[in-house]
Amino acid sequence: MAVYGSRLEMGNIITLVQDTLDEKIEFHPNRATFDGKAYEGCSTDSLRGTRVYCNHPSADRRWGELRFKMPGKALAAATMNEIRDMCAILREIYSATCGRFDGAIDDYSKTLSLDAVKAAQDANNFAHAEVIGYHESGERGKRERGKTITFGSRTSESYLRVYDKSIESHGEIDAIRYEVEFKGDKADLVFREWTIYDFQR
Repeated sequence: MAVYGSRLEMGNIITLVQDTLDEKIEFHPNRATFDGKAYEGCSTDSLRGTRVYCNHPSADRRWGELRFKMPGKALAAATMNEIRDMCAILREIYSATCGRFDGAIDDYSKTLSLDAVKAAQDANNFAHAEVIGYHESGERGKRERGKTITFGSRTSESYLRVYDKSIESHGEIDAIRYEVEFKGDKADLVFREWTIYDFQR
């Protein structure tokens, strides 16, 4: 997520993120590169893994820029509504944009089995994916094998992966996991829609 503002606004943005995610962000004047772009400062050793890259306003740059990477561990510290409200403020007041948006759902009732998803893939009973895939994995000497079904590619703007989380987690999470990755314009579109969604419906 990229956010732009004055030096004062950048401080307010950092405070908002820290308060929402119960995070501690410390900056160091270490030059860093993110997505091929150079930044004059970055955060290190945050409490929950949030990473922030910073370019301050200057004579050549009216607005400063903050780039955030917020992993699941950081987002887990807040409710969905709290995260949505934080992102809505960043989008509406500070013109935040999103370059990557990841989501995951665990279907504990296993409404759709992996076999049903694979059958739909084999029958071309899906839309908006030009590339599909199927992969099996396992450990030597064990009969149980993990199955992963994919729609889209890792380099496309949208990518869906479906697999049995109970095998991947060694029985800790007994669910079918749906993981989606959005990038580029698609990520920003999903981000904008997500910031106005009512999670209590």
